[in-house]
Amino acid sequence: MARGRRGKSFIEGLLNLFVTWPWYVSLALAIFIFFGIDIYQQLTPEPAVQPKSSNAGDVVVAAFEPAKAMALTLVKVFLPVLLTVAGLVSLVKSLQTRKHYSHVERSPSPASLNEMSWSDFESLTGEYFKREGYTVKPTKRGPDGGIDLRIKKDEQLYLVQCKQWKMRKVPVAVVRELFGLITAEHATGGFIVTSGELTQEARNFAIGKPIHIIDGTTFHQFIRQRDKEAASFPPNHVSIVNIVHCPNCNSPMVKRTARNGPNAGQQFWGCRRFPQCYGTRDIY
Repeated sequence: MARGRRGKSFIEGLLNLFVTWPWYVSLALAIFIFFGIDIYQQLTPEPAVQPKSSNAGDVVVAAFEPAKAMALTLVKVFLPVLLTVAGLVSLVKSLQTRKHYSHVERSPSPASLNEMSWSDFESLTGEYFKREGYTVKPTKRGPDGGIDLRIKKDEQLYLVQCKQWKMRKVPVAVVRELFGLITAEHATGGFIVTSGELTQEARNFAIGKPIHIIDGTTFHQFIRQRDKEAASFPPNHVSIVNIVHCPNCNSPMVKRTARNGPNAGQQFWGCRRFPQCYGTRDIY
């Protein structure tokens, strides 16, 4: 029973590893392995059943030749199948992540970050960092605790914790844990990305440390891109975005520049829903 479980765990481990690869890498490798081994088998003569001589070396070689041929056949079938399954799973996950990303990008409210599972939130975070030029490596998944992503840019390693906490604020213990892991792994810094908020104690602890905090409002702004004038990436250690809301419909507002009239050339806050809504505010 234990042996069967070990074999199942080995297969699951390989599948989990392959799923973290881009889908096209897995599918390309599956094709390469299958046809590579197939061509090798066609070019290799059939293994001799009888040893060439009574020499001990020839006897051992002859004994292992059938096993070698069988092992190659198993690898030729097993690995490509596993890689193909992983590639298809990775493709589906990639399409699903892009769908979530597009939804958040179009949504006027950060609440859209909580309209998905915690695993989808992690994938969304990874997709964002990819679009910012980072290479992203997911870690073993779990609903909480540990590092969720390891990202690199300019040969600098950063650790990322994703917290999709809908009901309570992220406490200082999470920031302390991340700081300890940054130190242990000699990383350049880290990010805490949450769909909600952090406690003031957690924000205070991050001050002066290589930890960037991205709360739900800020993360929503970053994904929407058009709102980057309201918050720069990467954020400072206690980054909070102050959103200006429309006096008419309560939607977030963006900075605009008057083109005509006595205030031509001056900036003002305009409703993002323009021309459906004409709400404005002065910039002080």
